[in-house]
Amino acid sequence: AGKLVTLLCLLLSFYSHAQNQTTASKALDSINALISSDKEDTLKIRHLNDQSKVYQTIGDLSKAAESAYNALGLAKKLGAKRHIANSMNTIGAVYYLEGNYPRALEMSFVALTIYKELGNKPGLASANGNIGNIYKEQGDYKKALDYYLKALAINTEIGRKDGIATVEGNIGIVYWNMSDYANALQYY
Repeated sequence: AGKLVTLLCLLLSFYSHAQNQTTASKALDSINALISSDKEDTLKIRHLNDQSKVYQTIGDLSKAAESAYNALGLAKKLGAKRHIANSMNTIGAVYYLEGNYPRALEMSFVALTIYKELGNKPGLASANGNIGNIYKEQGDYKKALDYYLKALAINTEIGRKDGIATVEGNIGIVYWNMSDYANALQYY
């Protein structure tokens, strides 16, 4: 019976992975079609960043970086500050996934600065959350909590429930890693 359960779990895992790959492939096909027909404008920047995120999801980090850097180049060419920040934030996420935490922090802090200048609260919440993720991975739980709590406050202020849930889960993980199980449970 134990071998049958293990086999079923493996089959379900492979099936789920295949579905995720199919979904990602369809998303890439759609995004690639949009990018090929896009003008050199902010919509193309958004699509390039979306493309980067799909590549991140499937683990193709070199293509993820290429897409995000293409978005950044176009954003700089157009002088579109919000899109420069979005692209820097996306590049920071790629570096984070690669384990290059110094570069991830560098990009995320640049994005954070631009979002502050623009008063872009969703961007501020995202950049603060990304910085919290990086510090969490480095084991600097105090700094991680500082940035997560900033992200949580902003997400709460603007009513982003998905952002609130994500950050609260991350705060729970930090408290768990600190062996503060009461606070971990509260945030979970």
